[in-house]
Amino acid sequence: MRKVITGTSFDIPKTELSGEYGKINSYSKDNSFSISQSFSIPSVYSNQRKLAKANVKSSEFNRIAVMSDITTSIKRIYNQMVYLNEKLRLLRYQDTLYTRFTSMAEIRVSSQK
Repeated sequence: MRKVITGTSFDIPKTELSGEYGKINSYSKDNSFSISQSFSIPSVYSNQRKLAKANVKSSEFNRIAVMSDITTSIKRIYNQMVYLNEKLRLLRYQDTLYTRFTSMAEIRVSSQK
């Protein structure tokens, strides 16, 4: 988007057209027309172009930084998911062991009575 805006850095003001009708310079009715357009010195336009290019570079660096942050977040979340899935697997295994131990202990207690 910023690259498109770079082309607008060269902005010349619009031409102005004005006219007058009436008693301007004499007692009879006069017509007066004028056309004008203002220009800045060339360094203004070159500096505007440099600023536009700098804004493009800045937005590109910002995009790269955001992409890097997103990539880092995705990797962190993926690693956390892998860790939690492994922890869940170990806890289920531990639960199975305790359930078996409890059932064996109940069988042992009931056989001693």
